[in-house]
Amino acid sequence: MWCVLRIMEWGIKLWLYVCMIAKNYNETNFITGLRGIAAFMVFFIHSGGGGIRNISGYFNDLVDIGKYGVSIFFVISGFTIFYQIFNANYKFVSFLSLRILRIGLAYYPILLSVFFLAYFDIYNLTSSYWLTETNSKIDLINLFMHLSFLGMFDIKFANNILGVEWSLYVEVFFYIIMGCFLTRKTKKYIWLCAVICMLFSGLFILFRLMHITSNLQFVFFPFIYGPLFLLGGLAFHVKYNVKLNINKKKYSDASIMLFLACILITPFIKQYLLVSILFGVATFLVIAFGCDSKLINLLLNNKFFSSIGKISFSFYLIHCLIIQIVSAYIPFGYELFIVSFVMTMLFSTVYASYFEYKLYIKLKDSIRRFNYA
Repeated sequence: MWCVLRIMEWGIKLWLYVCMIAKNYNETNFITGLRGIAAFMVFFIHSGGGGIRNISGYFNDLVDIGKYGVSIFFVISGFTIFYQIFNANYKFVSFLSLRILRIGLAYYPILLSVFFLAYFDIYNLTSSYWLTETNSKIDLINLFMHLSFLGMFDIKFANNILGVEWSLYVEVFFYIIMGCFLTRKTKKYIWLCAVICMLFSGLFILFRLMHITSNLQFVFFPFIYGPLFLLGGLAFHVKYNVKLNINKKKYSDASIMLFLACILITPFIKQYLLVSILFGVATFLVIAFGCDSKLINLLLNNKFFSSIGKISFSFYLIHCLIIQIVSAYIPFGYELFIVSFVMTMLFSTVYASYFEYKLYIKLKDSIRRFNYA
């Protein structure tokens, strides 16, 4: 009992430390809660939904919409890309270095640890499903494709070590593509560049779709997520560059209500791409019109989702591994859900406190000095 109390005390101290050093985004603090919802949605589907799948067909489909948490992440990433290039005035090299650093610092240690444990048959990969589905192997080529973020170009390397890495490939892909377009010289023509990018993406999608032979190839195809990143950019533009004579709090509450409606309605819609875009539009509205309103504070600025949001990237990277380990001892159900969630929160807080905050902040300052040199 004493040990449990000491662990809880240690966990609370770490959480308070993360809260203390986590950046205050002022008027967009609610985006942290939005990240928390996205991470929780992904955890929800991977952990089996805490046993609610068996209640009815609707609840089974409600659990399945957890996969669209990634769509929310992509819109937020689009907003971040535009914010850092236009508000923070990062040069392309500095911007790309900063974003790769943000991902790599937390991603590489987990990736390398799991890879070598699996490579030497010490650990049975949680993503064995992906290994089977894609007929791939845990070898050094696989590791290279993961480390270089080139796995997006071959389905065999898309998702077979951590079970979530495919989304990082998509992120890096659009950091490069959008970063190239959004240089200081093209700011006046930003939306023309966006339209050209969309047209190019559309043609590429149509060409690639004719050669896609499996659903996995479609889901892991990076270009289909381009509209989500552009929605994030549009949210930035509306929030900071468009002056609207409206009641901000009413529009803020309306946007979060539409977001909740999207969660409740989309279980009835079976088309993956359509639901992904619906979540993208709902997230765009929340970011573009969200402010310090009652519903935003209640649903996004609460301690639960804000806590997950502050460690969301580590939470996202670690949760599949934790679920895999816990499921070896506890069958899928509410017990697995609770134990996995508590353990994921604990380990993610420890991991994020060093890699996402302490180490990242030090290295980020160096990149900033280089950017303005």
